[in-house]
Amino acid sequence: MIGFCGALDFERGAVSFSMLKKMCGLHGAGCAFVGREYGILCDGERNFSGDVMPFTARYNKSLYTAAIIADAHGRGKTGLSQSLVEGYLEEGEEYIHRLEFSYALALYDGRCGELLLAKGHRGDKPLFYTVWDKTVYFASAIRPLMRLWGGCVRVSKKVLIAHIDGDCGSLPDGLFCDIKPVRAGHSIICSRFGQSDVATLPGVYTHDVMMSQAGEIPSANCKKDIRRALTDALFAFDYPQFDCYMPSFMAHLENAKARRLRSVCLQDATLGLDEEYAAERAERLGKAAEISVSPVATGSDPLSTRVLKAMDKELDRILSEYRSDPTSILNDLFGQEYFDELNEQKGLRSRIRKKGMLCQTAMWFDSFNIVLV
Repeated sequence: MIGFCGALDFERGAVSFSMLKKMCGLHGAGCAFVGREYGILCDGERNFSGDVMPFTARYNKSLYTAAIIADAHGRGKTGLSQSLVEGYLEEGEEYIHRLEFSYALALYDGRCGELLLAKGHRGDKPLFYTVWDKTVYFASAIRPLMRLWGGCVRVSKKVLIAHIDGDCGSLPDGLFCDIKPVRAGHSIICSRFGQSDVATLPGVYTHDVMMSQAGEIPSANCKKDIRRALTDALFAFDYPQFDCYMPSFMAHLENAKARRLRSVCLQDATLGLDEEYAAERAERLGKAAEISVSPVATGSDPLSTRVLKAMDKELDRILSEYRSDPTSILNDLFGQEYFDELNEQKGLRSRIRKKGMLCQTAMWFDSFNIVLV
């Protein structure tokens, strides 16, 4: 996961550490805090960074605990979680409103027994929560919460169909029936009275200066097997998400990782389609490659018609394999008429996106215990 997960249990007044470990899937290093009704567990790599670790302080006989994931500007600050707790104790939520970088955080106030889950306005850092057995669980990725539900996750059929057949966009509202995202620029306040969604006042993001930099161009010559690209993207997002630029984008990140780069600035054609999607895409794919990605606008489309047609043809071959199975979920979601119309669609880039997500949907249902409702 490389992030954090946690729980708030007012009903029993105790949090299970073993449950947190089950959710997290530790990479071999981590740090945790468990105290009465609240617990949080962070994980990382062998060179576990103190920037990811939770920090706990006692003030006026009450405990305050924070964990945060942030972009490169935030990670450059020493003791980010500690600064968050100290700033909150001095200024309250106003301190969080003034954070000038992209972030996702969990802050527990033991004095009033409230948990604050918050995201910056850029919204690329993931943060999700669910309520299960009267306990609020949260995580900086979807998969820990899927593990919590034992892999049996309810997905809205209507929203899934609209997502596959729609334009580029971030995680659609209501896709997961029991797992909810914290939206960009919003905070979720969890207490004994339930969960409340409130808007977070905007700050000034220093990362915007990156938009003026010239980024590297992901070359179409960077080859990545389409089936592998579909699989890697599915497990990076934890739900179907694909576009025609992903294979070369992911191949470029793999090459950058091989060169031992920690960060890269890449031209991204999807920025002109949907900025929120482009931000989420850069975060998820960069995290999978263990590289910090700063997307910038591109001056021209990097993919030729010849490359797009070859990709479309390969996707047809993979898609036909899944559709040939009479038990395939694709046959329950769409009829033959839909696939006939899809093949006649003139927009090649849109057609590739839809075919890719159809393949990913079949993979998704094969890999997880997804229940359509």
